[in-house]
Amino acid sequence: EDVPFDEYVARQRARPPRDLEAFALRQHALAAALRARDLLVNAFRLAYNLSLGLLLGKASYSWTDVPINLADMMRLLAEVHAHEIFVDGCFNGDPHPGNILLMPDGRIALVDYGQVKTVSPEFRLQYARLVVALADHDHAEAVRMAREIGMRTRKCDPEVMWRLITFHHDRDTDDVTMGKNLQLFMEWAEAKDPMVFTPSDLIFPARVSMMMRGLGNAFGVKASIAKLWRPYAQAVIDVHAREQRV
Repeated sequence: EDVPFDEYVARQRARPPRDLEAFALRQHALAAALRARDLLVNAFRLAYNLSLGLLLGKASYSWTDVPINLADMMRLLAEVHAHEIFVDGCFNGDPHPGNILLMPDGRIALVDYGQVKTVSPEFRLQYARLVVALADHDHAEAVRMAREIGMRTRKCDPEVMWRLITFHHDRDTDDVTMGKNLQLFMEWAEAKDPMVFTPSDLIFPARVSMMMRGLGNAFGVKASIAKLWRPYAQAVIDVHAREQRV
């Protein structure tokens, strides 16, 4: 269907966002349906080749190219960057789609590590606690950890701080942005309680989180990066707790 570009954009924006997990299930179901259809068709061709095909010529087998599972790819990318941040303490701060390559064999290649950020074990522990709080929707703990890391707004309004830290490090769903677009949301936050200071260590993880979500947003998929990163963050907290007991 040929439609004007503006109309196409309007249609895409009007589509309700899809949850990452639900989208993954639909993608797996589609792949399974395509494989089942191919097996059925090729089974009939096999039966033909073993009977009439011996006289009339054999039919060729065909297999449908299964679409890339975007949800699985997003989950893998999130896990790779979580490992870099929480385990290695050294990560690519510029993982935009142009730096993500899909290889012919289905593997994913990450290129252009020109903006690498290193973070200390101390920050990793603090950030892990922040990510767990965001994943668990613990607003008070998320704000407390943001303040402990060094984030400051003029009035230290807990609502503004929670919305900002969630927007930058977890998700951009309507319950966070109040249904506002990026510009209006940031203008709201600036008017209500302006940002005074953001620690440099928080900037690049936020950049990674937003770029991971941006990839999903391009396909109408919403993801909670904090939930995807939670297992790695919790592992950092657990290791620290064991070390404290020794």
